[in-house]
Amino acid sequence: MPYHFDAVLFDLDGTLIDSEPLGMRGLDMFLARYGHTLPADFGQRVIGRRAHDNAVMMLEHFSLPHTVEELMAEQRTLINDLIEREVEALPGAAAILAALRERGVRTAVATSSSRPYLTMILAKFGWAEFFDASVTGEEVAHGKPAPDIFLRAAELVDVPPARCLVVEDAPHGVAAGLAAGATVLAIPNSVTGSLTFPDGARHIKALAAILDLLDHGAGARP
Repeated sequence: MPYHFDAVLFDLDGTLIDSEPLGMRGLDMFLARYGHTLPADFGQRVIGRRAHDNAVMMLEHFSLPHTVEELMAEQRTLINDLIEREVEALPGAAAILAALRERGVRTAVATSSSRPYLTMILAKFGWAEFFDASVTGEEVAHGKPAPDIFLRAAELVDVPPARCLVVEDAPHGVAAGLAAGATVLAIPNSVTGSLTFPDGARHIKALAAILDLLDHGAGARP
């Protein structure tokens, strides 16, 4: 039997754009300025979370001459500039968004990144027309892995979370989608593939498998 969903809620970084390697490189460059190196487990801790939440954690972990706001501003300039120059769409991203639009499936992007960053990415790839709604991490009370961002995205597209399909690349995002009561597809990438994911999501290898899942109930495993 096919799976029937009324909306698909997409994460952005690492799900639609290949930004995670650039983000980790930028984080490494930032820490190097202050004589620190990126711990091996930092990907598990930071990927998918809001910049503010990560800044608080970094100030607790490292000795840095920053306030939370100063740290966020410096990182934003370094990492966002790097991503704007070099990021590419992940294979199949534009095609899957266009196909869902043709089918009349409602879509939203729910990203932990900021509104200016999201606006920049949507303009860069010409994707604004593909989304019925968008939510950023700064627009909800609690960031991923809390469910707030996906609950808000479901509200904006007027679809109950149980009728939504969440597409994520990172453990924190998967946890948020599951906590919201949605069905979650995990698409691990070159950075998140080595991380530990919560149970309950279906894993697929490529965005193109979404249509196969919707049409045939295939292409995914529990």
